[in-house]
Parts: sequence; structure tokens; C-alpha cells
Amino acid sequence: MTHDSPRPPFDPELAAMLPALADHVPVGMTADRLPHYRNLPFPSIEEQIGDRPVRCAHHTITGYDGAEIAVSVLSRADHETSGPGIYYLHGGGMVMGDRFAGASPLIEWVLKYDAVAVTVEYRLAPEHPDPVPVEDCYAGLRWTAANANALRFDPQRLVMFGGSGGGG
Repeated sequence: MTHDSPRPPFDPELAAMLPALADHVPVGMTADRLPHYRNLPFPSIEEQIGDRPVRCAHHTITGYDGAEIAVSVLSRADHETSGPGIYYLHGGGMVMGDRFAGASPLIEWVLKYDAVAVTVEYRLAPEHPDPVPVEDCYAGLRWTAANANALRFDPQRLVMFGGSGGGG
């Protein structure tokens, strides 16, 4: 689809910063630039956890259309009580990133609030067009809620968290 009208301008104060960000965030992303952004390095979950007492368990669940997708569960190493649950959808416009991109706040909340955090590896567009990414996210949410007792969090205290595409 083409647009006959020009793009609206960025806020002048923010526009001045865009050139410095262009290699790090998808400013004016186009299909030909997607490989560049997908290849930006993100720290692994092990690097983000470091030596802090946090466990990370990986599971395979059924996503949209019966496909297998991964979810990972973060909890304190000494987690025993039924605290809050956090369901995380990573950012990246649903075209880039992985379930550990931007997971640092999850690790902090796991430690501070004895929360259990679940993050989903939804399939990315454009290889997997709508509704695949959103439906994978929903499948992960359903799995998280259905497994609240096994994961040891209070199902009445489950919140969702995400930015960019993950905030949608």
C-alpha cells in the first residue's frame, strides 16, 4: 500500500536526536533495513541475570495454529510463596527482538517483589504476518494464566508488561 500524503514531521526537539539513534533503534524502518536491526546485539538472559539469585526455566507451548513456541519463566531462586505474576511481551514492533530483549526490569521485579515473570517467543512479521504474532502472544498469556498454581504466582495478581510492539 502506498500513501500519497507525506509523513507528518517529528517533534522538532526529538528530530534533532534521531540521527544519533538511527543505527540503534528503528527510525523510519523499511523492509531493507530490517536485517540490520535484527542483527543488533542484545545481552543474553544469562548476562542480564548475572550472579543474582534468579532461575530461568524454558518451556515449549502450543502457539497459534498449533505451532510450537517458547516461553521462559523467571523466578527468585528462593521463590516459594504465591506472589504476583508478570507476563512480558518484548518490544521490537513485532518484527524484531526476542523474548529476552529488554528483560532487565523483569529480573529486578522478580527480585524486589518475589514475582514470577513469563516471557514469550512470539513469531515475527513479516515472515509470520498478522494475526500470528499477536495470537502467539495470546497463547502465551493463556498458558501463563492456566499454569499460575504450578508456577507459584497468584492468578488474581497477573499483569502484562511490554513496550513498543509488546505494549500493543
